[in-house]
Amino acid sequence: MIHLVLGMVRYNPQQRPTASDIYTIFGGQTFDFGCITEDIDIIKRSGSRLLGLPCLVGNIEIVKQMIALGADNWNQGLCSAYEGGHLDVAELMLQKGANDWDGAFYGACMSGHVDVINSLIEKGVTNWGMGLQGACIRGHIDIVNMMIDKGATNWKEGLRCACQSGLVDIAQMMLDKGATNVNEGLWYGCMYDHIDIIQYMIERGANNWNLGLRGACASDHFDIIEMMINKGATDMNVGLFGACEGRSYDSYYMMVEKGANDWNMGLYGACWSGDLWMIEIMKIKGAKDWNGGLLYACRGNKKLVIELMCAEGARNWDGGLTEACEYRSSTAIHMMLKNGADPNILKKYPHITV
Repeated sequence: MIHLVLGMVRYNPQQRPTASDIYTIFGGQTFDFGCITEDIDIIKRSGSRLLGLPCLVGNIEIVKQMIALGADNWNQGLCSAYEGGHLDVAELMLQKGANDWDGAFYGACMSGHVDVINSLIEKGVTNWGMGLQGACIRGHIDIVNMMIDKGATNWKEGLRCACQSGLVDIAQMMLDKGATNVNEGLWYGCMYDHIDIIQYMIERGANNWNLGLRGACASDHFDIIEMMINKGATDMNVGLFGACEGRSYDSYYMMVEKGANDWNMGLYGACWSGDLWMIEIMKIKGAKDWNGGLLYACRGNKKLVIELMCAEGARNWDGGLTEACEYRSSTAIHMMLKNGADPNILKKYPHITV
């Protein structure tokens, strides 16, 4: 019997523990959060998580056993292998058909291992912007500078990553380089409870308190919710969206008590997060924009929600395909094409392979 991670522990992927941390936690032997299964359907539904963790820590034997049981998310495995610096596991994923070089480069730059990064550059990978994001999210200043020297200029994306991880020094660097999306930085700071980032973004001009409210509601950070309201946030429906987006039920009730009543906004957030229970609540309340819900479900790559929105009457296949491509949602891409979306939309996204 094999012990598998089925996503029972909620963690911030931007602050994922290192390979050595995971080995320490699990004794380098097994990955067990109290859920044991050999159900192939479960493995296929959760394939990204199941392959991701053993690939991250480099346990190639567990990886092979997962594959034998049906796990087949090769690209997730590839990215995780490069993030952990395990080239043998990465090679196995490539042999199986993985081809997400941008994601692999992102993972390698997250790892901070120059030799791993160089191994991908030798293979012809040159997405310096993706590398900058990976380095910014983990605070590897040497890799950040390496990507800049190579030609990276995507300061806005770098700022997003720095703010997600609470790295004020990297955030300052991105702003000084030319990033202007301070309100987005505020949103990330509120979502991840980084008070230093919140204060720094305000110092640099952030003032979209409603967006900050959305971020705080997504994670039940009640002190920050009150901070944003005191600063001037007035749109409780944006907070409702954030609460449903983050499956944060206490924030949901708080927003409703404060006057939120745009149930379609709640539906959008719930569809993005894949929260079927909250979708049903929004439906009972009166939400009925199924096409809008479909777009958010495609963003989140939520297969069951996409099917539900279609059953309710959603037919915006082209819009769904566009959203799926923007967010690299592979399952949603295939579903929209199968339903009749215009395949010519894919021409706008040359990095997407079907």
